[in-house]
Amino acid sequence: MVKYVMEDTGCSIEEAMERVYNSPLMPAIQDEEGELYVQGPAYIYELMNNESN
Repeated sequence: MVKYVMEDTGCSIEEAMERVYNSPLMPAIQDEEGELYVQGPAYIYELMNNESN
């Protein structure tokens, strides 16, 4: 997901990592019993973008 943020925004790797790790979706991504845990990064990145709009 960091790669997607960098490509879409042109930001540095540090800023992209900060955006991903501070995303409101991060707790759900880290929940091994949740549905986001098994999803691919492209899908989660789309959710992250939709949430920020």
